[in-house]
Amino acid sequence: MIIIDKSEEISSFLNKGKECELPIVRLDCDTYEMANGLEGDLVIVHSDHLNSMSDLFRKKLSSHKMLVIFNGAHLGPNAYLPNTVLDFTSEDDTQKVCINLERLEGCLKESMVLKSQLLTMNKELSEVLGNVETELLRVKRAYEINAPKRFQDLKNIKLLSKYAAGESVGGEFFDILKSSNKVFFLMSETSSYLASSSILQIFQEFKDECDISEESEIKLLKEIQKEVMEINSNKKKPLKISVFTGVLDLTTHKFSGHMFGKFQLLSSDQKRSFNGNKLDLLKDQFSEAKYERSFERGERVLFLSPGFLKCWEDVAPEFIIETLMNNSKIKMLDILDEIFFQLKKDVQTGFLPHDASAIMLEVQKNVMLKV
Repeated sequence: MIIIDKSEEISSFLNKGKECELPIVRLDCDTYEMANGLEGDLVIVHSDHLNSMSDLFRKKLSSHKMLVIFNGAHLGPNAYLPNTVLDFTSEDDTQKVCINLERLEGCLKESMVLKSQLLTMNKELSEVLGNVETELLRVKRAYEINAPKRFQDLKNIKLLSKYAAGESVGGEFFDILKSSNKVFFLMSETSSYLASSSILQIFQEFKDECDISEESEIKLLKEIQKEVMEINSNKKKPLKISVFTGVLDLTTHKFSGHMFGKFQLLSSDQKRSFNGNKLDLLKDQFSEAKYERSFERGERVLFLSPGFLKCWEDVAPEFIIETLMNNSKIKMLDILDEIFFQLKKDVQTGFLPHDASAIMLEVQKNVMLKV
């Protein structure tokens, strides 16, 4: 405990009857202003020093967690600093004052112990999270290696997909579900591993029900929306999420769905390409994110994820993807291999900055469509 007093008035009061057993260090103003590392100590200051204190003296007193003032009855309210926890005078009962000071000193010691424990826990948690992130990157790498590049050919439509793992927190997820004469597409990007795994679980339940319709698509989006909002309720910094859904009718080749985020749909017919948006799944109306189109005979379409587009912007290749798509002599698999080669050719770690996903489809030229 530190006492700042021109005389020994405070020390004499506390030592009266020897009730106070706290170790005491008495400092003058000049010594106190020059001293460092005292922020964790309990300070008792005589009110005489508060009437005309310098800015430095006030700043140092304010840095303490607890401040006690002696004989402050004559002080105005502005002289009491926000960290003042007790004041007493020479007329007060010495024993009661000492008991209160001992309690305050005890609280400060407990606070320091807790702070030390928290710092230790934070260090240990950082080490654990570092190990977890390393393991998650390994999982991403294993998924990239083992994820199939080719989906089963659908009715008059060929489908291919490709994925490359990234180092960014969170990640992307995409999947395709076929049921009867309809195909469901889902792409997502989040800034949270927890959200990514939650979306994976929600879509697995969707696949188990195996009901592809406009109503089931809306239900899926609402479940993802609800899950992300629950995760955000426990976070200081809300996570980011982008979601793209699509329902393809194999008999009419009509394609409709919702897009929240910066995805991109490229078409071999460039007039039919369209970009994503800045809509927020958690705030904006579903009607604003709704889109509809149809696939034409011989058309090639490439769905690109937000992570792919970020990586592509960083690489800035000299060719345009649509140029490859328009050349019917270039196979779909060769197109995907080439654009992912461009993304990864200068990568040193084996991981892109972000997860990157792409789905490509091609409609047969002689397909018969239901009108």
